[in-house]
Amino acid sequence: MEIEEAFAHNLKRFRHQNGLTQEELAEESGISFKYIYKLESGKANPSIRFVDILAKTLGVSVISFFLDEEGEKIDFN
Repeated sequence: MEIEEAFAHNLKRFRHQNGLTQEELAEESGISFKYIYKLESGKANPSIRFVDILAKTLGVSVISFFLDEEGEKIDFN
């Protein structure tokens, strides 16, 4: 699994857990809808600046974007 793929999956999962649409997440985080769409579709590399903002908005840790659903480290090889 690639980093972008893991991040995209987890971003979408955490957004759903918070009951937010992409538009609502964009509004709450101050990040553009277009960038959130690109992140969730794996078409953009996550910037650490935005990872931190998204983590705070969604109430998760930064590292959780790079763990599997059981909280285990994802092998990016």
